[in-house]
Amino acid sequence: MNKRGSGGAKAHGPALAILLALVAVPAAAQTAGPVTTQQLFLDTASASAAHGNYLEATAGIIYTDNVTLTPNGTGDELYMIGLIGNMDREGAPRFDYHFSSDLALIKYGSDVFPTQPFGYLDAFGDFKIDPGFFSWTGRETFTQALLNPLSPATPDNIESLNLITTGPRLHIQPTLRTTITINGSATWVDSSTKSALYDNINNHRWGADFNVNRAFNNTVSAYVGGSYLDVKFQDTQNNTDFVQKQLLGGVKLNTARTYLDASGGYTWVDLDNVQKETAHGFTWDVSLSRLLSPTQRISIYGLNQFTDAANLFYLNINQPVPGGGQNTIATGQPFRHKEVGGDWRIQESRTTFELGAQYYQERYQETPQSDRNVSNIYGLVSRQLNESVTLNLAAGYLHQDFLDGSETKNLNVWASVRWRVGPRIALRFLYAYSSLTPNGYVDNQVGVTVLYALTQEAKAADERMNPLKTTAPTYQPR
Repeated sequence: MNKRGSGGAKAHGPALAILLALVAVPAAAQTAGPVTTQQLFLDTASASAAHGNYLEATAGIIYTDNVTLTPNGTGDELYMIGLIGNMDREGAPRFDYHFSSDLALIKYGSDVFPTQPFGYLDAFGDFKIDPGFFSWTGRETFTQALLNPLSPATPDNIESLNLITTGPRLHIQPTLRTTITINGSATWVDSSTKSALYDNINNHRWGADFNVNRAFNNTVSAYVGGSYLDVKFQDTQNNTDFVQKQLLGGVKLNTARTYLDASGGYTWVDLDNVQKETAHGFTWDVSLSRLLSPTQRISIYGLNQFTDAANLFYLNINQPVPGGGQNTIATGQPFRHKEVGGDWRIQESRTTFELGAQYYQERYQETPQSDRNVSNIYGLVSRQLNESVTLNLAAGYLHQDFLDGSETKNLNVWASVRWRVGPRIALRFLYAYSSLTPNGYVDNQVGVTVLYALTQEAKAADERMNPLKTTAPTYQPR
């Protein structure tokens, strides 16, 4: 479905290796994993239903009856260590951070695949050199994409993307109601895979963006902004350098029960190919979240943006609705991404229920055979049976159609019991079922993992529900 590089397989990423070795630094995920597609997301959702800010180290063993995810696959054991967490600090005098993680290092018992990480990591820090005026930001992101979206997400079909971003931020407030924010960024994107099908999309990108915000009162504000992004690839034979520019304007409403952020603008994408092609058009982004009651929240969103595989991760996690295991294609070319979604969450003292759906389209100018439409629905029920035991049930269904008429249908069902056996230690017993059609596989898995709370918050109850879900910073140019 995508253009391939001529080089062989590549495997590196020292920053990630250090994080896993220390197993005490946060990480995060929204891609297919070794357990089932979407399980990392569901794992995080069930954990966050029981915790506020939390960070947990995990280790365990899982048996699968189809390790290769093929029609006639054989069984194997998966040994894993990992990190699950979601932590934020805002308003500190000198340093703010955001951290979200669901990452696991998997070793296959029969060595049918090499040992490698699955999941995602997103860690952001803002160091305030001159508080209120000038700061320096840094961001480390690890995520994964599919080489062939029609095939299962095994190590033979997954490419890891590691992004390191840094740059200055200026915050100017000429009046009490007006703020101007200017960001500059340098990003290095490193791609790696255990697969022989290596799509080298290594690149560096320079960007800048600005935002002028005017508050009309304590709840309503309007803003205008723009961004510039220049992407240079290491492999220019199979990738095309491009420059993306965007202008936009929007309004924001933030009350005790309602959050609304609606923006629209125009985007230009200039491709540095022989034809000097240009893709351009109107873009928009709308997020609405409303508390129906102190225990019920409904969120809907929609967007129409030009993006690429690296920036698509940021578009996903910046939405008020969590993506249910969206499958990103490993490609370096920019494409138009249209998406709508919704999420209904009920959070009682002992029970959490969540039901969501999303639909998105991707349109590629250089390789239209990769165009696809994807529908995804998912649900989660979490019930605390007593002080020590919590039951989680979840399911997800993903259907994707391609321009050439091919399609896939992916069903996942997941159940787990979490048993807290000590102040910091818990056990999780799990069962997972996954299937892919047509010409796909059926997979059943059972296992047990040990979780150790690295923070006191991991033992605390979740905070009161608010209309806006915590999201990562959005300073990265789109």
